[in-house]
Amino acid sequence: MEGKVEVYVPYNAYKLHADELKVSDIITKQGRLNQDLVRYELHRVWKLKGTLKEGTTHDYGVRMMYLDEDSWWFMLGDMYDRRNQLWRLHSPPHHVLRSGLWTQRSRTSTTCRRGAWSSLASITRITAPDFSFRSCGRLLHTGEIRRRGAC
Repeated sequence: MEGKVEVYVPYNAYKLHADELKVSDIITKQGRLNQDLVRYELHRVWKLKGTLKEGTTHDYGVRMMYLDEDSWWFMLGDMYDRRNQLWRLHSPPHHVLRSGLWTQRSRTSTTCRRGAWSSLASITRITAPDFSFRSCGRLLHTGEIRRRGAC
């Protein structure tokens, strides 16, 4: 944990999820996310740094994650390769609070070396998730998970 900092983060990008938008409105002719639809806000976040453990391998050598000060929700991620060069950026431009639970409506990922980006969730015409389901606690016990074939 590197402490609390103030950074501009994508926040409440309601325009991005307007029902009347078409994909051609969201994606520019240059193949980028239309920045007129995304909103950024100066926000206090916890800066969390993860480094690759010596003797192990992974695509990312360093991960810098920025977590919302209040909810601890993932706001931004900077992923560096093992040569410490910026490789990928992750950002969820819109968070939704439903039934006391934060979720993302979309998340974009940019691969810096190729200049490519992708949306890891539907960026328009998405139905809000229903979090009203309440399970009995036994569904989360390891024996029940094994019985259902998840292990």
